[in-house]
Amino acid sequence: METKITDINKLVDTLTSICAGCLLDDECWKCYGYKKRPKKGTVWIKLFHLELQQYITKELLTMSFIDVLSGIKKSKVTSTIKLLLSIGVLDRIYTTHILNTDSFMENVFITNEALLKKVNSKNHDLIIYKASGILNEKDLAKFAVGTIRLLLHEHPYNFIADSDYVSRLVDNSSVIETDKLHIEMPKELFDKYAPLIKEKILNF
Repeated sequence: METKITDINKLVDTLTSICAGCLLDDECWKCYGYKKRPKKGTVWIKLFHLELQQYITKELLTMSFIDVLSGIKKSKVTSTIKLLLSIGVLDRIYTTHILNTDSFMENVFITNEALLKKVNSKNHDLIIYKASGILNEKDLAKFAVGTIRLLLHEHPYNFIADSDYVSRLVDNSSVIETDKLHIEMPKELFDKYAPLIKEKILNF
């Protein structure tokens, strides 16, 4: 049985670790032809200067973030808790300064909408198609091969992270709506993305 978490900030930190785990996983990067995850000081400090590495970083985090939010959405907690957890994970991503928040969230919404609309295509087809208008021919080929390897054994409703595990983790917690969630992102970002996450991903 999963550990029972009673503090909303600890739960958000755990969910963020699940979300960001793909960036620290050598096996994910090996799919894209790297010997291990690229390092430039630390993964959490603007580490990537090459276009392909930046793009892989954004796509890995996008796919994992969608999976985590999907798990939160499937959980049985209140709508308020679902929204707090979702914006909490985004806040933790924001504080790492890995990616531009606006660019990242735009990519999340586009990917999630395309995922909901897909019929017979596989998840890797969706991710590769999005890259076709962004990466040059050489990088696109590397990215396509790597993404196919990464998502070869994908679950039909997940990209990278196990949303069912996330759902169980949230349901097994005992956080409440009055718990104080620590947020570091500016209020204007919170006010911008909380309703968008609520509408476009959590659907309530």
